[in-house]
Amino acid sequence: MPIRSRLSAQDNANAASAVPLAAPIDASVHVLTQGVSSAHPVQRSPSLRIRVKFVVLGLPGVWIALIPVKLFKVYRLFMRPQMARFTRLAFLSREVCNYSFHHTDASTRRLAVLLANHLDGISVDEVLRYCGEVDRIPLLQAIYQAARNQDKVLRNLTDRELRVGRQLLYFCLVRVLKPRLVFEAGTAHGLGSLLLLHALKLNAEEGRVGRLITVDMNPNAGKLLRQLPPDYQALVEFELGHSEVTLAHAPAGIDLFFHDTANIPDHESRHYELLREKLSARGVICTTWGTGGQLAEFSIRQGRRYFEFTNEAHGHWCNDTLGISIPSTTDTLQPLQ
Repeated sequence: MPIRSRLSAQDNANAASAVPLAAPIDASVHVLTQGVSSAHPVQRSPSLRIRVKFVVLGLPGVWIALIPVKLFKVYRLFMRPQMARFTRLAFLSREVCNYSFHHTDASTRRLAVLLANHLDGISVDEVLRYCGEVDRIPLLQAIYQAARNQDKVLRNLTDRELRVGRQLLYFCLVRVLKPRLVFEAGTAHGLGSLLLLHALKLNAEEGRVGRLITVDMNPNAGKLLRQLPPDYQALVEFELGHSEVTLAHAPAGIDLFFHDTANIPDHESRHYELLREKLSARGVICTTWGTGGQLAEFSIRQGRRYFEFTNEAHGHWCNDTLGISIPSTTDTLQPLQ
């Protein structure tokens, strides 16, 4: 439908006479000086400094002479802030791996938007509500502190404050998908397992019962799981052994798989090949080794959808990327009734 003008013919004529015609566009540089009408700008040639600058920039090989300038910009914009965070955490944090951190508000919001966009039947506000549940878990704080107080190694390698770090995605996926069987390859201290168990416990209170199988080949792994209350212990099966062997003997129907073992491509690929027979129709895979890699290639071969989420840590340098692979049709991801 054409847009009709609301001005009368007389109004249009008055407006045309009040506004002067635009001057032809000139390629030269012009400056509007104070007291001079904008309809008649004063045109000036570029300053001598600007002309010399562009003459120099046009010289052959000048980009080589500008390498120090580019390196300084990289240092000032990227390296210096990260080095400041790293130096501070080196003296204030006891962690040497499996870093934990708080998410920025923007990071939490992006996580909610990402899951809501890729998973049907879930809203941004609902995911944000699940994220808020992580901040109100005094029981997990008590379990975490009790485990640290009873183990010197754990006390030397973890900080006093419980921070969920990248496991926030773990927690949200369990709360959103309501899985019946979760498999975690790589227990480490057990922080991820602790968050997964708490999400499963909340699901069970809503009538969606699920359980967790977690495996690690390190005899010292799972120390945070040794102080679990009985209702949490009933939801988890901790296996000491090789994750590939345990996965090969695991029951079929895995709804959610977390890969958090060594960053060895062949080792990771073998997990995914085993999952071809173990995943349920609604099975979701998550890896801590995102940025493409083996899970992206597996998803392409199997016709699955793949996307990534990069954490934005508050006051920490560890902004790692997690990869998520979901079925091609998201209607299978609806929570089980």
